Amino acid sequence: MNFEKIGNILDSAAAEKRFVLYEHEVYEILENAVLKVPGHIFVKTVKGIGKKLKDNFLDKKQLVVKVVSDRIIHKTEAGGVAIGIEAEDIPETVEELAKKIPPTYAEWLRENKAKAPDFYRELLSNKKKLETQIAKDIKGFLIVEMIEYREVFGSECIIGAKFDKAFGPIVMFGPGGTRSEFYAGSFLPHLSVAITSAITRDKEYLEKLIKDLAITKALSGSLRGEKPLTGIKNIIDTIIAFQKIVDHFSFENRDAKWFIEDLEVNPYVCGKNNTLYPLDGMLRFSPAVPVPPTRNVKKVKDLLDPGKVGVIGISGTKITPAGTIVENLIQSGVSRNNISIVHPKEAEINGCLCYDSLDSFKKKIKKVDLFVVGVPAAGPKGRTAIDVVEYVVKNNLSGSVLIISAGFDETEHGRKGAEKLREYIADSRLKGKDTPVISGPNNLGNIYGRIDTRFTPSYKSSANGVGRKNVALICQSGAFMLTRLSGLAGVVNPATAISIGNQLDLTFSDYLEFLENQPGSSVFGVYIEGFRYGDGLKFCNIVKRMTSKGKKVIVYKAGKTPEGQDATQGHTASLAGDYAAAERLLKQSGAFVAESFREFQSMIKLSSLLEGSGIDPGVKMPRVAALSNAGFEKCAIGDNLYAGGRKIMDIADYTDKTKKLIHKIFEKYGLLSFIDIGDILDLTPIANDAVYKEIVETIMEDPNVDCGLISIVPETAMLQTLDSKKHKESFSGDTGIARYLADIRNNTNKPMIVSLESGKLYDPMASYLEMANIPTFRIVESAASILGKYMQFRITNKIWKY
Repeated sequence: MNFEKIGNILDSAAAEKRFVLYEHEVYEILENAVLKVPGHIFVKTVKGIGKKLKDNFLDKKQLVVKVVSDRIIHKTEAGGVAIGIEAEDIPETVEELAKKIPPTYAEWLRENKAKAPDFYRELLSNKKKLETQIAKDIKGFLIVEMIEYREVFGSECIIGAKFDKAFGPIVMFGPGGTRSEFYAGSFLPHLSVAITSAITRDKEYLEKLIKDLAITKALSGSLRGEKPLTGIKNIIDTIIAFQKIVDHFSFENRDAKWFIEDLEVNPYVCGKNNTLYPLDGMLRFSPAVPVPPTRNVKKVKDLLDPGKVGVIGISGTKITPAGTIVENLIQSGVSRNNISIVHPKEAEINGCLCYDSLDSFKKKIKKVDLFVVGVPAAGPKGRTAIDVVEYVVKNNLSGSVLIISAGFDETEHGRKGAEKLREYIADSRLKGKDTPVISGPNNLGNIYGRIDTRFTPSYKSSANGVGRKNVALICQSGAFMLTRLSGLAGVVNPATAISIGNQLDLTFSDYLEFLENQPGSSVFGVYIEGFRYGDGLKFCNIVKRMTSKGKKVIVYKAGKTPEGQDATQGHTASLAGDYAAAERLLKQSGAFVAESFREFQSMIKLSSLLEGSGIDPGVKMPRVAALSNAGFEKCAIGDNLYAGGRKIMDIADYTDKTKKLIHKIFEKYGLLSFIDIGDILDLTPIANDAVYKEIVETIMEDPNVDCGLISIVPETAMLQTLDSKKHKESFSGDTGIARYLADIRNNTNKPMIVSLESGKLYDPMASYLEMANIPTFRIVESAASILGKYMQFRITNKIWKY
C-alpha cells in the first residue's frame, strides 16, 4: 500500500481547495491500496479521446461515460451517465452529455428543492443562471470500462469507511446499489450490515463478523441453487485495505496531514474471475485535527475522595446546590476545618471558614484536593464560573475542580467560554504544568464510598444504604444517576456513582480507567449521551481489558433516532450512523448495550446479585431449567427464548436420571395424575413448598442445565408466599418456599432467577429473595428475556466465572 501516493492525491485536491475527490481520483486511491479497479480515463474535452482510449486498452470494450463534478451529486438524475457506449461513439456522447446535463439537472433540482445542495438553492428561482452555473461546474468526463456482472441480489455490495469523532475510523460492509438502505432495513440488524473499527484487522474476526450477513451468503453462493459470485477472502481483503487507508489518515496516525472523513464504494460488483470491481467511488477528507492532551486520571481520586475542599457559590442565608454539597461532605465525615469557602461577606458558613476572595483563599489555603464551583456561567467579568476555573488552573489551587453550574455548552455565550476554557486547560497541560482535572460543567456531584458530593439532599433519595456494593455507575445525566440509585434501592447499593456532566475535561474513558482497578466493583453501569473527540475508541479499549478480567460493563447509549445525513456523505453515513456505529463497537468491545432503561437496570441487578455464579466454558447456547405453576407462564417463557430474531436460550433436555427423580417426586406427593413431565415443568397450583424445593434442587443439579428460571404465581393456597407478621403462613420460615430457594441459591454455582408474578402484597417475599442474591422479577416475560440476554452476554465475552 502506497500511503505516500495516496497522500499526494489528497494534497493535489486540497491545493484546488477541494476536499471531495472525483471518482477517477478514488480509483487512483484504490489502485495504490492494491485493489482492482476497472480501466478508465478522465478527459476535460473531446480532444485526443481516441488515442487515450487506445493507450489504455479501452478501444475494444463497451464503455460508460460519467460526468465529473464535485457539485453534481445526483449524476443519474442529472442525465450525466451513458452506458454501453462503443469507443468510436465516445466523442459524440461526451458532447451530447455536456449539452444535456445543465437543463436536465436544473429541472430536476427545481422539482426536488428539498434535495438541492446549498450551493444551488439560491439559484432555483432563475433557471438560466442555474443552468449556466451547472455548466461551469462540469470539470470533465470519466470514461470507464463497463463491467459485466449478474444482476441478482448480492451482486452489488457496499464497502465504506467514515471517520467517527468518538470512535475514530470505522468501516462497514453491506448490500449495495441504489437500494442499499432498503435492503439493509429489510433484514434483522445482525443480518444486514457489518460495522467495525478500522484498527480491528484480524481476518478470523472479520470472517465471523460478516459470515452470517444476507449479502455475504448471497455473494459466496451459500443460498440454495446459487453459484458463488466471489469468495469471503476477497471481501475481507478489500475491507482490510479500506481499514488501512482510513486508519492511516486519522488521529491514530499522529503524523497524518489529512483525515479521511468518508470513503465509499457503492456498488462493488463481482466481475470476471469473481473479482470485486468498484462502479462508483466517493472520498471526502479534511485537515488533520490535533488530538487533545490526555488527563492525569490519578487526579480523579482528588475529585472523588478529597481530604481538603474549597467551595464558591454558597449563600449565607438560603439553600444553594453548593451549600448542599458542603452539608453532604460534613455528613460524610469530612471535617469542617478542611472545608474552606469563598464568600465576599460571611466570615463563617455552616461552621466552615470563609475568605472574601480567591486571592485571600490562595494566600491562606494555598491548595486543596477539590474545588467546587457553584457560581453562574454568565455574570460580571471576573466572577463567572469560567473565570473561577481559569483562576484555579492558573494558580494551581486544586488537584480537581467540580463545576456544578449549568449554562456552558447549552448556550451560545457559554459554548464560547467553554471552548476558551478547554483551550486554556489543554495549553496548560501541553506546557507540562501541574493541571487539575475538571468534572462537569452541569454536574450533580458524586458518591465514592463514604464521600457524598451531590448537590441533592440524601433524605430525598429512596436509596437506603442496603444492597450489594459491587456496582459503579457513571452517568452523563445526574438525574439518571439519582433515579437509578433509587430504583436499585434495597437490592443494589452502588459504592460509586459518578455524574460527569458535559465533559469539558474529564471524559467517560477517564472515569472508567480510574475505576478499572479499584477494588470492590465488578459491575459498571454507564449512561452515555455522547462521547468527546476520540473518547469512544479509548472507552472501548478499556472495556476490552475489563471484560477480559471478568468485569461487566453495561451501557445505555442515548440518541437512537437517526438524524438526516448530508447528501455528499453517501450511503455509509446512513447505514453506519452515529447510534448504529456506537452500538456495534461497544458490543464488539465486550459491553452489554441495553435497549431500554428497564433492561439497563435489570442487567445491573442480575450482574450484581449473580456474582459468584459460573458457566461451564465452551457453552454456546445456554440451557435453562424452567418451571412454573401456571400455563400462561410456560407460554411466556417459550416465547422469550428468542430476541431480535435470534435464539438466545434452549430449554434444558434433562438427563434420564433427572427425569426419573422428577417422576419419583411427583409420585411421592401424589401429583402424577395432575402433572406431566414436560420441557418446561408445569407444577400447577397444586404443588406445595416441599415439591418446589425438591424439584428445583433436582433440576439445578442436572449436568444439562446452565441456569434456572423459577416462576411462581404466588396466589395459590398451597404455597407459603406471605409474611408471618400478618398471615398464618411464612415464606421465610423453615418450610417456606422463599427460604428453600435461598438455600438452593446458596448451594448452587449456576445462575438462578425467580419470577414472582403478582402485586404489592408479595413485595416482602420479592425483597427477601433479592437479599438472598436471587434476582426477582414481577413479570415472567421480563425474567425470561433478561436471563437469556445475560447468559448470552457472558458466553459471548467468555465470562465463565466471576
